[in-house]
Amino acid sequence: LEDEARNGYASVSLDADPANDISTSHEGEEVQHERPAPLPPQPSCRRQWLIRIVVFGVFLGLLLLAAVVMDVIESAKPPQQSHLRRGSGPPSGGRALLWSVPWLKSVSHGMCEGLEKVNLHVCPTTTTTTTTTATTTTETATTTSATTLTTTSSSSTTTTKTTTITTTETTTSTTTGTTTTTTTTTTPHPLWPWPATVSGKSEKRVVKGISYAPVPIKHPGGMMPDDDFMSANTSAFWGTHSHGFPGPGRKDLEIMRSLGANTVRLYGNDPALDHGEFLDEAKKSGLQVVAGLSDYPYVQMPGNCMKTGYDCYDHIKHQYAQNLKNGFLASEGTYHAALRSVILMNEPDLKFEGGVSGFPGPPAHWSKALISAFDAVLSAEQEAAVEGLAPNFTVAFSFGRCKRCSHYQDYPSLGQMWELRNAMRHPHSVNYSARNDLWWAYKRRFVNSFNTQNSASELSHLFLDEYDKGFQGTPVFIGEYHSPLVSDLEQDLHAILKMAASSSTMLMGISFFEFQVRFDKGGGEMSFGMFGLSDTYKVSDEKIASRKFTSWCLEPVRAKHMNAKCGHTQTDVDYVIESKWHRKMDHMPTAALCCEQCHQHPECHAWTWVRDAGLSGCPSQCWLKGSGTVRKEAKKGVVSGLLHSDEKQQIHYVHTSLVKAYGGPGVTKKQLCPTAPVTTTLTSTVQRSTTPSGKVSTKDTELLVSASWVGCFKRKLGLVKDGRSWGHSLSTTACARTCRSHKYMLLRGSDRCSCDDNKPPVLQYSHEDDEACTNSCNDGSSTASKGYCGDETHYAVYSIEVKQEHTE
Repeated sequence: LEDEARNGYASVSLDADPANDISTSHEGEEVQHERPAPLPPQPSCRRQWLIRIVVFGVFLGLLLLAAVVMDVIESAKPPQQSHLRRGSGPPSGGRALLWSVPWLKSVSHGMCEGLEKVNLHVCPTTTTTTTTTATTTTETATTTSATTLTTTSSSSTTTTKTTTITTTETTTSTTTGTTTTTTTTTTPHPLWPWPATVSGKSEKRVVKGISYAPVPIKHPGGMMPDDDFMSANTSAFWGTHSHGFPGPGRKDLEIMRSLGANTVRLYGNDPALDHGEFLDEAKKSGLQVVAGLSDYPYVQMPGNCMKTGYDCYDHIKHQYAQNLKNGFLASEGTYHAALRSVILMNEPDLKFEGGVSGFPGPPAHWSKALISAFDAVLSAEQEAAVEGLAPNFTVAFSFGRCKRCSHYQDYPSLGQMWELRNAMRHPHSVNYSARNDLWWAYKRRFVNSFNTQNSASELSHLFLDEYDKGFQGTPVFIGEYHSPLVSDLEQDLHAILKMAASSSTMLMGISFFEFQVRFDKGGGEMSFGMFGLSDTYKVSDEKIASRKFTSWCLEPVRAKHMNAKCGHTQTDVDYVIESKWHRKMDHMPTAALCCEQCHQHPECHAWTWVRDAGLSGCPSQCWLKGSGTVRKEAKKGVVSGLLHSDEKQQIHYVHTSLVKAYGGPGVTKKQLCPTAPVTTTLTSTVQRSTTPSGKVSTKDTELLVSASWVGCFKRKLGLVKDGRSWGHSLSTTACARTCRSHKYMLLRGSDRCSCDDNKPPVLQYSHEDDEACTNSCNDGSSTASKGYCGDETHYAVYSIEVKQEHTE
């Protein structure tokens, strides 16, 4: 009724007051008052509110536009302090009122994010800086379940100022003293990650990496006191010199470059050690580095993440801040140019609760651990005021199916990646309060990765097809790639690199697993690795955590084919057999499984695996064939095997397949073992012979005599003197020539030599450390040089090998 009165319509009071009646008596007369004329009709209430909403919307739009323009002007000013990211948050001055409205702030952030997607970096961000000066201060802190922290400080100063600071944790601080405070939010700004394309070209930058962990232990179960092979005190393996002892380095990084690699992927990390020398050497060798953080703060150290409710923020922030100081950053405050990516954790889905069962543990646990670690490295960067080109971050998941994940349960790795992405976007879903805008940083600096033993032919339907549908915008690379029993390793590597080079997939490359055989792990882990360790030659020694380790020469490892079980196998060749018995099997993912099926059928004598038979889903097909005459036909995309064959298999080495796929120049024996002795060449003339044509030809036979180190031996006490005949005044080279008709030569001093067909027996001789045979040796020149030639009590033993080469 009141609204109608205000709009000019008549109203009637139900409880009329006589003074307001339409008729009253005045001096005894009855007076009739006329009803006032009605007011002209006014606009309806709905129309009036619509006008108000439009006006208010235009006003807010102008305010929002003014805020963005002021952001642009502010960002154009030269910064006072260099940061990877400048701030976002409530600026000073007239914009503070705008930014104090939460939903208006969200709208502005949304506009800025849209501009960032088209590479218009116009919305800066800032960090929080608080400086408090006081004399004597006593603090009391109270924390509630709502994560509200109240702090009261008392000081003896006479100046009093009360300041309220609001952060993402809803913190209220009351300070009595002299206080200077600058308050901002911590919304991460997009950094400048490594470009995904080759500089100046549109083609993808394909990662051709090698996984590197050169543990020098040769027996299973051995433990390293520190497994950080990126540190300066392991330079005897990757560098040009030993860090702990005089001597050369093995130059593994140079070897990787010769193999054609452009990236090296590492594992262990000790943040207290310096990594700058390794990064310098990698850059010099033309390699980019994918560094890995240690598992120690996650699952090993006292009070690890599993003891703190899977909140790894404090653990990882401290670790990463040390890494920034110890080599990750260059002197000018930017990241080292060789550091491409940082792996927050390797196979975390198997290292928390999942480690016992071998299957991924509860996603909420390892997701919280990983997003808190990501949060920590972002905060460490901000505090270090880092700027410039920045590395990407990743997590290398196992290639296992995650049945506890809410999505992609039937696809390996995909379920884990979805859970992590969801936790990055919604940290509260895993009970974590982030200090930084993780979703913002995830979209700009995070790449996915996984480890697998599967071949290239399997990855499309197992992983990549679904990944490209569900994870557009987030690249992925394979942190460990090697299928040891693939029929043709070179062809498999070519296939996976071709997939990575395609613009139709998010795959960015691989890291081949691995550089050196891990003898310390034993078992199936020894099926991987391009190089083994020599039992004879060493490059130098190195001191790691006060313990002495040897950098051994490298020996090439033969490629492990299916031939031992599957008989003679050939790639791109079809075995055509006229037989009454045959069987076809669709959706057979690998050639190894096709071979296995042939073994299970007594009638099967040969098999052919077709990589792509045009089938839906897994397109591969297996043909089992009976006995009969074999006719070979060239056919692309197939692998054939004959269970029983007398054909001699050609020897292939793992590293040569990698060289051909990566396009490197290859390595020499001298690179793999720079300290191997120089081969001695002996030439003897053979009598002339008359050829059937009557011509006289002279043929010379070159006897190539090489001596290989066996070890240092000492005759046990209490035994009678051996009856060996020792030649005198013979150099090492002359001793090798003298003993060329025997299996071993023994040196006892600088010029005493003896020959034998057997190694010193263990009942009479003890095997000593190699250094015990060090002496000044006669190498045939006018001056003696230091070498391994023994002394009066120690015998330096070498094995002798003679090869004949004919020259015209």
